[in-house]
Amino acid sequence: MVDGLAERADKIRKKQVSPECDNMLAVTNDGRKLALDQRLMNDMLPDDPNSKVNECVKNVYKIWEDTTPEKSTQLIFCDREAMCCCK
Repeated sequence: MVDGLAERADKIRKKQVSPECDNMLAVTNDGRKLALDQRLMNDMLPDDPNSKVNECVKNVYKIWEDTTPEKSTQLIFCDREAMCCCK
């Protein structure tokens, strides 16, 4: 998948693709999604129990367990989302 990002960037630099169809901002965004969880790029991939997202879930759950008596609140933000694009 990382090689695919490099190939896309190369095509963009060589002006082999229309900026409306693919651009460096889209490649960078896809790279950030890939670094977070590969399933954001391919939802057919298996769940990795040690992915960053799953490690976050484990941590959030532990905090919830530890703070249940206090009825604490957690806020979780993630500005990454899957997007469709033409390639």
